[in-house]
Amino acid sequence: MTPDETARTTGAVHRRPGRSLPATVLAVALFMGLQGAGAREAVAQAPGAGTDSAAQDDLQKRLAYLQGLRERNLITAEDYTLYRRRILDEVSSRAGPVAGPALPPDRGSAPMVQQRPSKPSAAGFMSRDKGLPGLFDDYALDFSGYLRAGLGGNAEGGDQVCFQLPAARSKYRLGNECEVYSELQFDALVKESKSGARFSLTTLLAYVVEGEGDFETTDAAFRQAWVGAQNLFGGAWENAIFWGGKRFYKRNDVHIIDFYYWDATGMGAGVEDIDLGWGKLSYAWFRNSEDDFDSFDIRDSLGSVRTITDARIQVVDRAVSRHDLRLTDLKVNPGGTLMVGGDFRVSEESRDGFDGKGGFFLNVQHNQTGILGGSNALTLQYGQGAGATLSNIPDDTLGSGVKTWRVIDQFNLSRLGAFSAQAVVLYEHQAGAAEESRRDWFSIGGRPTWHYSENVAVALEIGHDRVMPEIGSTQTLTKVTLAPMLTAGGEFFDRPQLRLFVTYADWNEAARAAGLVGAGDGDTHDITFGAQIEAWW
Repeated sequence: MTPDETARTTGAVHRRPGRSLPATVLAVALFMGLQGAGAREAVAQAPGAGTDSAAQDDLQKRLAYLQGLRERNLITAEDYTLYRRRILDEVSSRAGPVAGPALPPDRGSAPMVQQRPSKPSAAGFMSRDKGLPGLFDDYALDFSGYLRAGLGGNAEGGDQVCFQLPAARSKYRLGNECEVYSELQFDALVKESKSGARFSLTTLLAYVVEGEGDFETTDAAFRQAWVGAQNLFGGAWENAIFWGGKRFYKRNDVHIIDFYYWDATGMGAGVEDIDLGWGKLSYAWFRNSEDDFDSFDIRDSLGSVRTITDARIQVVDRAVSRHDLRLTDLKVNPGGTLMVGGDFRVSEESRDGFDGKGGFFLNVQHNQTGILGGSNALTLQYGQGAGATLSNIPDDTLGSGVKTWRVIDQFNLSRLGAFSAQAVVLYEHQAGAAEESRRDWFSIGGRPTWHYSENVAVALEIGHDRVMPEIGSTQTLTKVTLAPMLTAGGEFFDRPQLRLFVTYADWNEAARAAGLVGAGDGDTHDITFGAQIEAWW
């Protein structure tokens, strides 16, 4: 039986989490139930009617409904006792077929629904209830996610191709994404104690397919599965969140290049947002591990050779612990805040005498509002040893002599008149690694958007990447995309968007030799076109 069918059978009134149900609504609901019961009992006792079983079943349903309200803390214990007695007294006082329906309860004595606090969720534990009916609402379930999908071709007559320098960490993404990608996330308030403590659960599955046909199967990536607890203590800990599991953690990105430059995501546990008065403190312990098991061949009694892959003979058991410590919301100037973070990495190995190297990854980011109607984020990053990757993937084979630093400046303009935009400039330098892997990376670009109305706009994205390796020639790529679109709002980050696009890309011979190819084998430029949707909710 579906939740809606159950509701129709029991006469239940569904409550949406985070919203109180007026007493008048509940009074009407109880009156409807009592009225219906009286009518059914009158029919049951009329000449030629059936036995008392129908009336008894109706009584049990009404009592069960009232009990359900109490168990979900929608009414108080006193109200439960009062209305249970009224139901029993009203049924026992009926005198055959002339007894009419029970009178509705007084508005002043109707049981009051207890108001619950807003539910926690992954994005800061704020209520985003969508009002899903029935059983889901009992757990204050939120559904959120991300989706992009598109189709396209190229000027040579084949499929859409996408352009990125092989040694660059990102690409300018508008009109330059060749897959279908989706993230589906569920947040639920699982338990709320009498003291006000809230325990929530977040799960997220990610999917990616080529988008080449109707029925495409793929394995889901299990990106998030974690539990959070809030409102456990007072004082500085009042809004702190204790958590554990696999999760996205305090991610910072540049949208137009889809680059998560400060992202500690992974399997871990910690506590975030301890209020110090002058800022917020967060600590998290993450662990990246790598296990490898040997396989071997045996000859069975029939002379057949079989490969044993599940003997659990472990030959690699490496792990790196990442200790992430952050101070955020540090007010340093009017409209400006500072974030400071250190990611300290410890290598752990129990087999083969592997001498893993530790390291660290340091970040400082200044966020400023009120600049030309928009906001700006300037980030300085430095990593050494296992932290020289400047990412959430450590490399404990790198010694302390391997160092990487990066500076990123991004400007966001939500909307100014008919104009919105995002722009970025980035420089990254690596030193101390093997000569063939050393390189500098420079990127600059932007996506200005003109809004003809709230729902019609056109975007022009221009981006240039340049990789300068220690050995070899400088590689360059310039990409330009024009995209008229239908959009759900008049600001830069309003979604969904439905786009048409045409993209022109031009790269040099050094980039082609490094592996960047278009539709033609020897070409150093290409034109693609197509349509794409992007949404988050």
